[in-house]
Amino acid sequence: MKRLKLTLFTIFIILMFGLKTSVVFSQNNSTIDSIIASHQNKPNEEVIEILWEDSRSFLNTNSNLSVLISEKALEIAKTIKNPKKLSKTYLLLSQSLYYNQKLEKALQHTDSALFLAKSLKEDNLIAKIKHRKGLIYFGKTDYLYSLENLNASLKTKDSVFLAKCYSDIATIYAHLGNYNAASGFYHKSIKLHERNENFEGVADAGLNLANVYMRYQDYRSALNLQFAALKYYKQNSLKTDIAASYSNIGATYVGINELDSAIFFLKKSIEINKEIDEKRVLIVNYINISTVYSKTEKISLALQYIEQAKELSKNTNNKYTIAECALVEASIYKENNQLNKAIKIANNALKIAIKINALELTQLLNELLYQIYEDKNDLITSFRYFKIHTELKDSIFSIEKTTAIENLKISYETEKKEQEIKILKEENKYRRFVQQTLTIAIILAIILISIIYYTLKLRIKNARQNLRISTSEKQRQKLELEKKDLENDNLKKDLEIKHKELTSSAINLIKTGELNTKLMKELKDLVPKVEPKYRNDIKKIMRIYQMTTQDKSWEEFELRFEQVHKRFYLKLSENFPELTPNERKLCAFLRLNMTTKDIALITFKTVNSINQARKRLRKKLNLEQETNLIKFLVKL
Repeated sequence: MKRLKLTLFTIFIILMFGLKTSVVFSQNNSTIDSIIASHQNKPNEEVIEILWEDSRSFLNTNSNLSVLISEKALEIAKTIKNPKKLSKTYLLLSQSLYYNQKLEKALQHTDSALFLAKSLKEDNLIAKIKHRKGLIYFGKTDYLYSLENLNASLKTKDSVFLAKCYSDIATIYAHLGNYNAASGFYHKSIKLHERNENFEGVADAGLNLANVYMRYQDYRSALNLQFAALKYYKQNSLKTDIAASYSNIGATYVGINELDSAIFFLKKSIEINKEIDEKRVLIVNYINISTVYSKTEKISLALQYIEQAKELSKNTNNKYTIAECALVEASIYKENNQLNKAIKIANNALKIAIKINALELTQLLNELLYQIYEDKNDLITSFRYFKIHTELKDSIFSIEKTTAIENLKISYETEKKEQEIKILKEENKYRRFVQQTLTIAIILAIILISIIYYTLKLRIKNARQNLRISTSEKQRQKLELEKKDLENDNLKKDLEIKHKELTSSAINLIKTGELNTKLMKELKDLVPKVEPKYRNDIKKIMRIYQMTTQDKSWEEFELRFEQVHKRFYLKLSENFPELTPNERKLCAFLRLNMTTKDIALITFKTVNSINQARKRLRKKLNLEQETNLIKFLVKL
């Protein structure tokens, strides 16, 4: 009888859920039908734009309806011959799916939008599509592809959109623990927003920058930015942003150990986020309030909130916050001396953090594990985790330091270029003034000579005068020719020096490649000799070393190459725009008549893979079988 009741109850629940889903679906379809009906007499192109606006208006309140409206817009867009509108509609549908957490489908539609935009050569649209792809990969916690696409989106002339791109890139660097880079991009974003008088953008970027200040424990600066942002959001009734501000303020109060204030602001944020169903910020709220209750020794409440955060993270497939929840949960169990449970949770989180390449999270989990094993008096295991934690901490510090130096270098180069442009403008202005003055002087001289000639009829004197002028002009021309010859000699000498520097750079590349190949072989031979648990670490170090060594050597070589062969890359890009960066790099090496073996050494690839790359390159360059690839590149 009990089983029968349970079965009947289950059927009832399923029917109710199905009925509710059916009602919602029916309501959504009814809304779309009414929108279409109200604009049935308008041209399809105009209807599509109306549907775009309607879809955007439902993004935060009803993402399912937003998707349905975007799909209807796409259906109509496919019937008209307007590739640009079709590309924009694909992009809009991708945005709706992104808000609905359907990331794979969103990614497919961005690819469709990108294909159309590239065929139209719409640079600004391509930048916006790349930006959307970057956000989708960020949602998938694939930070490498996210940064690649967001950096590509910087090729835009829209300064408002560019400021947003800077802010999103900064957010990814913050997630990866590279706070110097994050801070630099947030400041760039704020400056651009201020220049465009986009005060909402200033508030958004300021709120994010406050999170970076928190990482450096500059809590007062963080609070100043957060309350300034909150004031703007309240004045403009922006609920989502008000909730985010409350959340960030609460987290800052946790940092300065004002826990009652922290709980007050976090609960206000939770209340609004539940109302607007903002899952991503709710996860952060739950993690922060769990941390606060743990500090106040209200363990059951702390675990209750962290459980809610875990559930939401799984539903949204956010691997970073899943690992972050586990870190907090493991810390709670450690503080309550449930060490075995803490170890199990922390190890699972560590696997996720390593998989998504979250350096800071990996470092914190290793730190927690070494402390747990220390509490268990397992000093050997504790030392192993301590060593990894220390290495990661040093690695993160090294990344931040390098990025800071690069930012300073970029800043210096930018200022230097701006100064050069300013000087050039002044010189051009002066030249124009001199030319105008000379022109006026020549005109006046001709008029004066003409007056003298016709008044005094001194033809003989005028002839002598003309002869002197002619002689003077010839002397001047002779001097100018001698000057040009001297300049050409100097240019030839400069070019010879640059040729030598390029040759030296190429030789250094080859030598470095030989040395690195030998080093990689020795490390590879070393791998089977070490304990299995350390093999992946050694392989990871090998990969990182290869990437950083190759990039640094290539940057120096490319600088020398461009100084000698200034128009080579320009002609290559004009004639063959579809070449990848690696193919452009291969062209540069071949232009210098490097051997396949040397190129393989420099790029850490096999001779066979270089030969394959050469075949693909020939195909892209549309070369006949009998055409020599190197001679072709030399002639460019």
